Amino acid sequence: MCSLYSSNGGSLSSDLLLSIHPKHVARIFDGTKRYELRRKFSTKWLGHRINIYATEPAMQLVGQATVRSVIRNSPKELWEKLGPELGCTLADYERYTSGAEEVFAIELAEVTPFRVPVSRRDVGVILNESLVPPQSYCSLKSNRGW
Repeated sequence: MCSLYSSNGGSLSSDLLLSIHPKHVARIFDGTKRYELRRKFSTKWLGHRINIYATEPAMQLVGQATVRSVIRNSPKELWEKLGPELGCTLADYERYTSGAEEVFAIELAEVTPFRVPVSRRDVGVILNESLVPPQSYCSLKSNRGW
């Protein structure tokens, strides 16, 4: 089954599930977005493989990536350093970071889209659970049922 979903035949297992809007997933997959933004994140995930969940309207597990680095900085300094690699406009960035003293840029490497995305419903049937995706991210080891 793994070879059906992963282009490199790798494992579907990882430690983290990251919810990302489909338009940002597309930019990650085409290489125009190297960093995913979060208002909260931890460097403990460095080097970990993550599952990428595309939020509504897709609602699918669509691929995996590795957390290469995590940059923590003020919104202003982060934009000055990474702006073009964040895959969003300055206006969108300012809306997202409004009121935050610091934000996290998660550098994604070894990005691997699944050959066939897996719907949340199908994953729920396989696991015999009702799955609720995280608003931002969650550890798969501690959050059964997401």
